[in-house]
Amino acid sequence: MAGGMGLAGGFGAVGIGTAPIVGAGAVAGAAAYGVFKAIGEGDVAAFGAVGIGAVSGASVSNIVGGMGLVAPKIGLAFGIGAVPMAGVGAVVGLAAYGVAKLLDESGTEE
Repeated sequence: MAGGMGLAGGFGAVGIGTAPIVGAGAVAGAAAYGVFKAIGEGDVAAFGAVGIGAVSGASVSNIVGGMGLVAPKIGLAFGIGAVPMAGVGAVVGLAAYGVAKLLDESGTEE
């Protein structure tokens, strides 16, 4: 759809291809599974996963600095600050919770 996207910042610029977008979709799916499991089981550990992820995302933003997402084919460019990165971190934390729940139910000992 958008194609040719990139992440730009003080570190330079990096193109975002198909694989990272597919990975982001997988993370979003795992986070959605984590939400349903947390609500269904009333598990408060999900809040801890979200909190740890949010703090991690904000920390990454502070370390890396001013970043932005650029999609020149559709004329889009915007900055990504600490708050959106904290949100991304919260989703990643919830995805980790969802994957842990999925592995717990599958009975694997890894």
